[in-house]
Amino acid sequence: MAQQIANIAITYWQPQSKRAKKPRKEIPDDGTAISRIIGNIALSREHKDEFTIELWPHFYSDLDGLNLDPKEVDDGDSIEYDFNGERKLITFEQFGNMVSDYRNSKK
Repeated sequence: MAQQIANIAITYWQPQSKRAKKPRKEIPDDGTAISRIIGNIALSREHKDEFTIELWPHFYSDLDGLNLDPKEVDDGDSIEYDFNGERKLITFEQFGNMVSDYRNSKK
């Protein structure tokens, strides 16, 4: 009986472990994570000296280039975009935190 329970646990645990390691917000068509898009912008040579507020339009442009139909909401403080058939929202504050995380982890 204990062996059967262990087999069931392993059967569940292994695929779940693989799923848990994947980025949470992937764009289905090419597997690019939203966080990776932000990281690419934040760490690019072209934008390395720009402030977060200056990166926000580049992020919008990248989402648009991926055909995610971005829309500014809350007077530009958030961007809404398509994700797996539903609309998702990222705030400027979340974006700024991710930019900071990428830049600080690079040092």
